[in-house]
Amino acid sequence: MGNKIVTEWAREKGLECDGSSALMLAGGYICTYYCPDSNNICVAAAVKQDTWNKEVQAELKKALKKTGAVGCNKGILRVAIPTFPRKAMSQKLDAATQILLAELPRLGVLPVDTCCYCGEGECDDRTRNGDVYCPAHTRCKGQQSEKILAEIEHNQQHGSILLGVVGAILGGLVGCIPSFITAHFLDMISGWLFLLIPVASYFGYKLFKGVMNAAVPIIISIISLLSTFVLVLSYEYTAVYQALSEAYPGFQEELAAEGDSAFGYIFDLMFSEELRGDLFADMIVPFLFCVGGLIGVWGLISKTNKDRRLEAERLASGQ
Repeated sequence: MGNKIVTEWAREKGLECDGSSALMLAGGYICTYYCPDSNNICVAAAVKQDTWNKEVQAELKKALKKTGAVGCNKGILRVAIPTFPRKAMSQKLDAATQILLAELPRLGVLPVDTCCYCGEGECDDRTRNGDVYCPAHTRCKGQQSEKILAEIEHNQQHGSILLGVVGAILGGLVGCIPSFITAHFLDMISGWLFLLIPVASYFGYKLFKGVMNAAVPIIISIISLLSTFVLVLSYEYTAVYQALSEAYPGFQEELAAEGDSAFGYIFDLMFSEELRGDLFADMIVPFLFCVGGLIGVWGLISKTNKDRRLEAERLASGQ
């Protein structure tokens, strides 16, 4: 719904629009309009960080209190406007734009005027850098496009799915550590921490130079689910081990005397008919959180060479 609102409003104002975002040039500022999620539309602009401070934010917050929430992170000023009620969105976008273009110069907040690639001035073009349009040089955009294509070619020729899978497994296990710590020491499960598992797995795959083809999202999803399975087993194993240690302090020695190991005994106990049902029941919530985490970061883990090639083509075409 948000993209449609932006597109309709942009066409009504005669602004540049690529279907997912719109662009306005005014007073030296490059204003970008886009939807970060289904609940908000953002008006964003790249500003010089040394002209932004808490006093400026307080002034803008006061001016925009009936329109949206304002913030600035790493030189990107954003005003988040709720998409409900929809009938008032055009007026809110108009108001946010007018307030920003009036208040920013008054408060001394200056637009960025250096290239987002080389950091030099005298820009003759602009480009989309993440969610926001920023100044750029035409030559830098061409060089960036060539660099991306060269990286894609190198990845396709020298990358390894096998090494990528190894990296994804290691990354997934590392991503499980925060969830294990909170479950073991705080006796709680945080759904937010499960976002780390697919993210860590994805970056592990990239770190080990895995081929970034269409199979990447599937590989990351499978390994994330397997990592969650290992996470639950580790937690349950630790819990059973502690319970046995408290109830039978010398159980390891007794098992060793009989030729058995504590490791094998505990796993047999966990998968016994009496405890198997509890084990699988304890897996339901973590797996739901893992699936939720995969959905939450799907935009990241589904980025492949195809997406980067499209980015290179966009830069080469002058967008």
